[in-house]
Amino acid sequence: LGGFPIIFKPLAGSKGMGVIKIESYHALFSTLEFLHSKGIYGILREYIDTNRSLRVVVIGHKAICGTETVGIGDEF
Repeated sequence: LGGFPIIFKPLAGSKGMGVIKIESYHALFSTLEFLHSKGIYGILREYIDTNRSLRVVVIGHKAICGTETVGIGDEF
């Protein structure tokens, strides 16, 4: 993933709910141990320092629609 920080994204939820920014190996193992004990599973992603994201629907090689999300304040 290229180092810390990294992002944990739960498999359930949407619009950033439950997303955790993890800053170190100690925090990673502690967080994953806790989440596993609660039956919460997800994926780890590279942290990209931006407050904007673009979600695009592509069919074949053609983008047919998209939405942009802009974070507010200290959101990551």
